[in-house]
This record gives sequence, structure tokens and C-alpha cells, in this order.
Amino acid sequence: MSSREPNTPGVVGYGIGALASCAFCTPLVLIPALFDGEAPWIAIVFLPLAFALIVICGSPVAVVGVLTMELVCRRVRWQPAHVLVASIAGYAATAVYLRVTGMATSGPDATFIAGCVAVAAGFGRALVIPMVDSRRARMTSDGFLPRPVDR
Repeated sequence: MSSREPNTPGVVGYGIGALASCAFCTPLVLIPALFDGEAPWIAIVFLPLAFALIVICGSPVAVVGVLTMELVCRRVRWQPAHVLVASIAGYAATAVYLRVTGMATSGPDATFIAGCVAVAAGFGRALVIPMVDSRRARMTSDGFLPRPVDR
């Protein structure tokens, strides 16, 4: 492995992964409302609003997750490790964020929310794995990386 070989999806890939995580997390967070006896249709009506709120409130968590991914997994080629680190970072950052902002005491259970974010972060990171392969191929074809030797 070359020290210059990209093992992350890059800025655009992280952005796509973060937005995909928010989109995936939105219905997960609304699951308890679907089974609420009073008005389960509210979860469906407020889906776009919930998405916007998750994007706004999730931005600090996403920044922490991206920085963690970049620092921890920069030299790790095996992409499932990146997915696992994204999930762990998402859970930890969300748990801390909810406690620091006081959101842990209002609304859904903080552990449930952190779990939803962990699953969504892993999904978002797994979604951009092809972008890592694309970056590697592009750097090899541009001459920045040595071509692999067939044995």
C-alpha cells in the first residue's frame, strides 16, 4: 500500500455519506411515533420537517464523525473497518451532543436516537465505498500511484 493511496471517499464522498445518513436516520427516528396510539400519521406528515431538523442538528455530529474517520481510518484499506468506525463515532458523538445540548432529557430516548444515528452513519459510510475505489483508480491512471503488479 502506498502512503498516498486514498482510503477515504474524499470531501464530496463524506458530504454524500452524511446526507444519506440523515435521509436514512429520519424514518428510523420516527418509528416510535408510528406505533404511538394517538396519531401515527403524524410521523409521515412531519417526515420532511424531521429530515431538515436531523440535517441541522446532525451537522455537528457529522463533522465530528468525519474528522474521526479521517484521523482513525486514513491508512486503513479495509472498508468494513471504516463502516464500523463511522457507526461507533456516530453513536458516541450523538450521545455526547444530546447530553451537552440538553436534548437528552426531552423527546425520544437518547440511547434510541444514538443507536439510530449509529446505524445511519454506518449506512452512509458503506454507501460511499465505491467512491474510494474510484479515487484509487483515478489516482493510479493519473500517475500519482504505482500501477498494481499482476503476479
